[in-house]
Amino acid sequence: SPDGRWVAYFRDKKGSENSTMYLRDLGTGKDTGLVITRMKFSGVRWAPDASGFWYTRLPDPDSVPAGQEQQHRRVRFHRLADPLLLDDELVYGTGRPDIESMSLFSSTDRATTFLSRGLPYKSDDTFELTRVDGKTVMSPLFVGVDAITGVDKVGDTYLLTTDLDAPRRRVCTATS
Repeated sequence: SPDGRWVAYFRDKKGSENSTMYLRDLGTGKDTGLVITRMKFSGVRWAPDASGFWYTRLPDPDSVPAGQEQQHRRVRFHRLADPLLLDDELVYGTGRPDIESMSLFSSTDRATTFLSRGLPYKSDDTFELTRVDGKTVMSPLFVGVDAITGVDKVGDTYLLTTDLDAPRRRVCTATS
C-alpha cells in the first residue's frame, strides 16, 4: 500500500494461476483474514490514500453458465474499513462481453490507476479510476478508437503509445 502498512500477496496451488489473495498487516506481520479467491491473472491497485484497492476477479462458478467460469471478469473496489467482500463496490464488468479482457495498472509514479479493456487482440479502451465521495469514478481517456494504446501519466500530462495511424507505433502527449 502507498503508506507501507499493508501488502497484498497471492498464492496458487500447483501452478494453477488461479490465485487467492491475502492481505498482511506489516505492523503486526500477520494476515488480516481477508481472502479473495478466483484472482486468476489479477492484481490489486491501491487508492492513493491507502483506503482500499481495486482488483479484478472471476465470478463464482455457480453464478455463470457452465463452461464460462474463466470469463465474466469484474472490477471491484475493497475499502479496508469494510470487513466483508460482499460490501465491495462493483466498479465495472456487468453487461460486458463475456470474453472481454481487462486489466488494472498504475502510472509510473503510482499516483494514478487505469483500467484497460478490450477484446483479445483488438483495440482497447483506457479509463482513469479515481475515488470521489466514497465511489469509483471512471473517466474515459482513450475510448472507441480502433487502436492499441498504452497510457501513463506524469503530473497532469498523459503519455500515450499507440498504433493509431502508426504501424511502428508513436508517442503522443495530452494534458488534463
